[in-house]
Amino acid sequence: MSNIQVQLRRGTTTQHNLFTGAQGELTVDTDKNALVLHDGSTVGGVAVATAGSINPLNYGAKADGNEVTPTNDSVALKNAIEAADGGCVDLGGRTYYLTGQVSANCPNGVILQNGRILCNYATQAEYAIRITTNSYTAISNISINGQDTVAKLLFIRSSGSNARVFVNNYVGENALQTSDTGLASCLSCISEDDLGGDLFQSVHITNSSARGVDSTKVTEDDPVGRGFLVDSSRQTLVTNCHFESIGPHQDGDGIFVTDATAKGTLRFVLSNCTFVNCEKRAIKSQVANTRISNVTTRRTLNFAPSSGQCEISLQNGGTVDGFSHYFNDGCAAGRIVTVINQTDDNPVIIKNVTVTAADPNDVLSNVCGFEQRDNIYSKNVVVESIQGNCYIDSFADFTGEGFDPDPGTKYSYLFDGVIFRDIKFLGFNPSPGTDTVTGQTTSAFLSLTRSATAYIEVRYSMYDIFIGTDNTYPSAWLNSAAGTITYLTATLSEYHNVKGQDKKSYTGTGTSTYTASGVSEYVPTIPFNGASNLFLAKSENIAEDETYSQAFQVDNDESCKVLITYGSRDGLGLRLYTEGIVVSGGNITKYFETVAGDKTGTNTGAISITATESDNQFTIAKTAGTTADNGKLQIMIWHAGSVTEV
Repeated sequence: MSNIQVQLRRGTTTQHNLFTGAQGELTVDTDKNALVLHDGSTVGGVAVATAGSINPLNYGAKADGNEVTPTNDSVALKNAIEAADGGCVDLGGRTYYLTGQVSANCPNGVILQNGRILCNYATQAEYAIRITTNSYTAISNISINGQDTVAKLLFIRSSGSNARVFVNNYVGENALQTSDTGLASCLSCISEDDLGGDLFQSVHITNSSARGVDSTKVTEDDPVGRGFLVDSSRQTLVTNCHFESIGPHQDGDGIFVTDATAKGTLRFVLSNCTFVNCEKRAIKSQVANTRISNVTTRRTLNFAPSSGQCEISLQNGGTVDGFSHYFNDGCAAGRIVTVINQTDDNPVIIKNVTVTAADPNDVLSNVCGFEQRDNIYSKNVVVESIQGNCYIDSFADFTGEGFDPDPGTKYSYLFDGVIFRDIKFLGFNPSPGTDTVTGQTTSAFLSLTRSATAYIEVRYSMYDIFIGTDNTYPSAWLNSAAGTITYLTATLSEYHNVKGQDKKSYTGTGTSTYTASGVSEYVPTIPFNGASNLFLAKSENIAEDETYSQAFQVDNDESCKVLITYGSRDGLGLRLYTEGIVVSGGNITKYFETVAGDKTGTNTGAISITATESDNQFTIAKTAGTTADNGKLQIMIWHAGSVTEV
């Protein structure tokens, strides 16, 4: 035998609970006489099952769940789990049949692995397996089928401040809530105050799934279903999971992560997950530090609408970066993303979102919704890179309790400095509704709605926005439903390259209690041939049969060179071009054409540059042609002073 000896670092269970080992490092838990594997980040590591794992067959289990008349293994499984306190229960790949609830107390944690649970309760049960712990608990390669006879399939309770949960390759399916069971879920991790439970130190769920959650409850509190529920964990990480058929429509969420502290110190990260037919919401988070990425949601069924229905609900701010949503004809949710801020200045970033409708003629009510509560102010909202192939009533809805009373001097805006960038949809609702009080259209880029005593004020900017080509839709709709005694304010502070709406109009009562304002387009300038010369460039996608007109202001006693081109895409090679000089002096503006070019075509219409002598302005325009192929108008202006859009 070789004389080489390998000796691992070792320590007690308490010492391990405070230790983070290097990635791939093995240590020895001297209390449990067990190996612990570390990953470089998980405090306490993961216990490695050994040949000494508890076998439920040694505690009277039959594991004959696949037989025609299986044996109830509830008592045997409970005894085996409690006997393994601090160790491992290996189900050996067998199927265990439960007709009674399993409630196991494992203060030192437990590993449950490698088997299947089949439930069949004569009377609807609250839970199938409940583990109460104050240490590390791991669930690996376990499936539980509740067969609609139990509400909570796997229920893990924290009884102290050191509970940690790791779930890998878990499948939960067919959980049902009735009037006496509490909410339904495939997995619930809950801090129990009456047991001395504090926050979970961490909950990590990976490569797992939840399917078939519903409720038949019709009395008392609303019916509630969750695929996974995590109640107040310092760190929650969910990766590579699948959620499907999670009801009911009144309050059925794929995953719900809470923050009982309301201090904004918890962290929730979810990535690479899929959600199919989650009736109310796919994701609901109350954690301020929420990060969601690479998520796909799909609705193939038309569920009854409910208040708050959406795909993602961030109830304390957070970030969504990488999200795809698909819906079948007529199956759209009321909204795609909802943000509810409950603390001042919680940053919100929503970006890289794709919405795909099976029928592009479907109309989404709105894509994003923002709500504030209790006079909370938001100054850090960015929405960018959002695209969809369908119509929308509005892109963003702003609502909430708002200011009560008038905000006074604290802030001028409830939502201040909201930035919308790179947004593309097929267009606004071709058959928009009308405000019952004003009779005006309810389709607009923004909609503002509030309670009867609230002030809702929004200041926003738009860049590279393309929602169809009809520029008659207003930038903001101010909903008059709550009455004219309250204030709504929508202020467009800056925009550039915006199509599909009239940036200088809004819909509302038109009285002094409603305010919406716009500004001239911001056009960036580029240094050209020296610091004092400037170049302005602008492109517009305009079909042959569309018209275009844009006025520009030039400083008095200044001049500029203007060149415009229009290229049609109808395959006939139709190209229009002209250029000239604009000179302003003594508050009189003249245009001198230097190159006539080719300014007119039957299919394309005509392009022109004209000056208005009395107001230092010139106008670039295109008339409508006879065909509808797409084209692009390009404007290039060289100037040494100042040229701005009017």
